Amino acid sequence: MAYIKTRDKNGNRVYEPQYVPTPRNPEERRSFPLSYWRKTALDRIQLPNGQSVAVDLPTVVLTDKDRPARIDGQDFAAMKRRGLTFAQALLVDCPECESLGYVGDKDVGDVELCPLCQGIGKIVTHFGAELIKFLQWLDSPSIVIDEKGVARMNKIGALRREAAQKKKEASKRLGGDNLDWMKQQGGQKALAEYTEKAGKAFQKIDAELEAAIAALDEKS
Repeated sequence: MAYIKTRDKNGNRVYEPQYVPTPRNPEERRSFPLSYWRKTALDRIQLPNGQSVAVDLPTVVLTDKDRPARIDGQDFAAMKRRGLTFAQALLVDCPECESLGYVGDKDVGDVELCPLCQGIGKIVTHFGAELIKFLQWLDSPSIVIDEKGVARMNKIGALRREAAQKKKEASKRLGGDNLDWMKQQGGQKALAEYTEKAGKAFQKIDAELEAAIAALDEKS
């Protein structure tokens, strides 16, 4: 779902979903951006704790400059069937010893253990190293945020916008929209009085905001 920036009735910036109408052309309806297929039709792997994560397409698909901007279901299925490319191999022959595990001239008895692979004959690729890190993460995955946390963030955001609007209204009541005129008519004294009154009003609004946020945590 795409989102667009807009403003609510109070002038605060918000994000609202942007709905794209379904194309009327039947041929267009069968074609979708690759991002659509990745979000809706990717395979998922079940984690030990019951969660599931999406299994992305092979890198060769995502970096293919010739792939169409819009694809249909058959194209997407074909992409999912592609095997690993060389760049995605987990192990490769050790380039130092050419997978022998040793270096030197065995005919003259002058060999030593390969300093790179230490006799294994293989080295792990960057992709393999990432997989190892993934498997380590898989043993104990953690959620960055859940639905409850998202709801709390949205509520706090609404409270902050409400507080900002209250400050704006308080400043307007005290003449904050006419500070230049206030300085001309009353001089520095009038400006100081406004600053003091506005400061007290803002402190009260901030205190109410913090109390409202604390109340959210108590309810949870």
